[in-house]
Amino acid sequence: MTYRDPGNIIIDEAISFMMRILAVVNNKGGVGKSTTCINLGASLGEMGYKVLLVDIDPQASLTVGMGLNAVMGKSMADVMRGDKSVEQAMQRGPVKNIWVAGGRAELTDSQYALYRRGDVETLKEQLASLNGNFDFTIIDCGPGQDFLTTNALVAADRAIIPTRSQFFDMLGVGQFLNILGRVLETMNPSLKYWVAVTFYEKSTRDARENLEQAERYFGPTLLRSLIKKTVKIAEAPAVGLPVTEYAPRCEGAEQYRCMAREIVERLEKNENLKTLAEEAERQVV
Repeated sequence: MTYRDPGNIIIDEAISFMMRILAVVNNKGGVGKSTTCINLGASLGEMGYKVLLVDIDPQASLTVGMGLNAVMGKSMADVMRGDKSVEQAMQRGPVKNIWVAGGRAELTDSQYALYRRGDVETLKEQLASLNGNFDFTIIDCGPGQDFLTTNALVAADRAIIPTRSQFFDMLGVGQFLNILGRVLETMNPSLKYWVAVTFYEKSTRDARENLEQAERYFGPTLLRSLIKKTVKIAEAPAVGLPVTEYAPRCEGAEQYRCMAREIVERLEKNENLKTLAEEAERQVV
């Protein structure tokens, strides 16, 4: 069976495994959340997976970075208010196997509506209706911890936490894990996480030392694929394309492809990682 979305896109219902939902989250801005969503999604698309990118950040960086309109049309703001379905908010992305449910500034109003209702499951319910039509859904969350981000984490199988390889950024991840673990202890206690290092500058001593500390602290939850700070990754959003399409042979594009392969491999192994709730307990002890 197939279904046709409002953009006349045919999506096969038969896929290789149950849809995986990844929430890309950090309470700190400027760590590469949207960039990671875009390029990880595009890399998975290159591998043949059907990918839905969901933008619930009022800044709509993912939407703009994919060359789509963040002002007009249906968006995740409508979905999170309960006015539209996620299927109605989807549109075809600029690269193969990618669909986007875009964000808009009105998501700020949606956040208040969720807060008033005490609603943490709208996104989970919406995405459940898509299971079998996509291999991956990747959710771009705004900075901070609000009801939009909580909706994403309640819906997700894995959280990916991008961080720069700087001391205060790494310290902030540990504190953020503690907060998230306590929030999700009852709402999604099985949620596991990975930490992804972005904007890595191997030439600096501090970055190398901080990475070594991160390896010791985060252990197997730290993704091996490092994303270095490169010009091409920085340029790509301005032309509305993933770096894998904008400069497919550049170092940054290959690093995101490596990350995609690593994530697929780890999911297939069903590795035994700490949950966020367990991490919160470790922080207290």
